[in-house]
Amino acid sequence: MRVPKTLCEGLVGAIPKRCSWRRYTGEDLSEYQKESLKAYSTDLNKVFKYARLQIVEGEMAKTAMTSPIGIGVIRGIVFCAAVVVNKDSPRPETDIEAGMIGQLFILKAISLDLQNVWIGAVNILGQSKVLRKSGLVNCETESIIAFLPVGHAVNPEYGQTRRPPLEKFLVCPPSMQNNPDVQIVANAVLRSPSALNRMPYKLIVKPTEDVNVGGPSIASIQLNVFNSAASGSYLSHWLDAGIGAVHALLAFQTLDICTNKDAIEVSYLLGNENAITLTLQTHN
Repeated sequence: MRVPKTLCEGLVGAIPKRCSWRRYTGEDLSEYQKESLKAYSTDLNKVFKYARLQIVEGEMAKTAMTSPIGIGVIRGIVFCAAVVVNKDSPRPETDIEAGMIGQLFILKAISLDLQNVWIGAVNILGQSKVLRKSGLVNCETESIIAFLPVGHAVNPEYGQTRRPPLEKFLVCPPSMQNNPDVQIVANAVLRSPSALNRMPYKLIVKPTEDVNVGGPSIASIQLNVFNSAASGSYLSHWLDAGIGAVHALLAFQTLDICTNKDAIEVSYLLGNENAITLTLQTHN
């Protein structure tokens, strides 16, 4: 699959600002912010096959977020998106898409000067009842994987960004470890959110066969998922990898080797490799 470059514009600058916030002021979003997020969600829903976003706002959003959840009550929320998937869709493709569509929405919100947090485990903790009662989710065919609250944080300077050291996360030939392109992609992926900050995958950079004057360049990027059996309907290693794949995609697009921003192919290697792969196609 490919994510159109029109849906990626202006998002890479949001990556360094990516943090998680738990407390919000309750101040409403501006009309421009709300309409921008709604329009963007509609566009994303046209691209992804197994996952979609459902906007929830006002009192309904407040009700959904004030029920106790695993990380405590998220206060002051008046706008959020629910990540909705089809119950019968293939796994882990569905988890991957859920992570990708959700993180694109999050980065769009950041680009609009809004704070955010990923909330998983909603199916077993009751938040999804609000959407089911309202008819926004089909109880028989759909399931909610996550809520994505966005808004104005009480303390917008605070965020959680605990991550593993780069050397424990990045796998590439020694000749590429200090390659600037590799560093750009790796640091972007390290900024992606992950359940319990566990980053359940390795970033594998594969070089081209042709060696340039400055050394080998990137042929493909893989997010190799370990312990993938932990994937579930509400908390998934594959979902985390889908989130990371968005950061890799956006960083990949900034490199000089990527002259065509629409030429990055996102594919899945299931089975022994358990990886999401990003490759640069030479044709459309």
